[in-house]
Amino acid sequence: MFHVPVLSAPLYALVAFGLFAIALGVFSIAQRDYLKYRTLPWPTVLLLLALFVVVCPVMGYLGGLAPWPRPKEPLVLYWIGTIVGALGILAFLVAWLNLGLKRTFCRQIDAVVQSGMYRFSRNPQLLFGILAFSGIGLASLSWNGLIFAVQFAAVGHAMVLFEEEHLRHALGATYVAYCKKTPRYFGIRSFRNH
Repeated sequence: MFHVPVLSAPLYALVAFGLFAIALGVFSIAQRDYLKYRTLPWPTVLLLLALFVVVCPVMGYLGGLAPWPRPKEPLVLYWIGTIVGALGILAFLVAWLNLGLKRTFCRQIDAVVQSGMYRFSRNPQLLFGILAFSGIGLASLSWNGLIFAVQFAAVGHAMVLFEEEHLRHALGATYVAYCKKTPRYFGIRSFRNH
């Protein structure tokens, strides 16, 4: 059976910081491609997909969080984290379906989606992803779980900043009006405007 060693919290934090730096590089490439092609070419889409589909599970395994944390005492925290994590994953998937796969990877930029969860937040996928990983972190009762949630939030927020610039450029006044009436994150007024 394949065994992945769990990294210590300081080493795990170092790896998380390195992956954050890589993510900034990937978002820089995506931003360049947005401006150059007005869409993302498939190699860039695959790079972004790899960032989230490969890096998140790898970080989970390295932190001892995957496939799901094993129950630990106090069990009440484990179960609260499990419920929060599961609800976060479910809501993330609903937000993703609400936006659509092509729009998620900026392959289709024809209108601002303002229905469903996007009436209340410009970035519900990110918020529910953070909620999911926070729940997983709580269930694991480990520093690595907290580091993982913070790393995901930092990478996601960096991605949001890059995407917003492109959407303002691509959709113009329609997107700016949407930004003025819809907070970046649910109910967080300090992040309301761009």
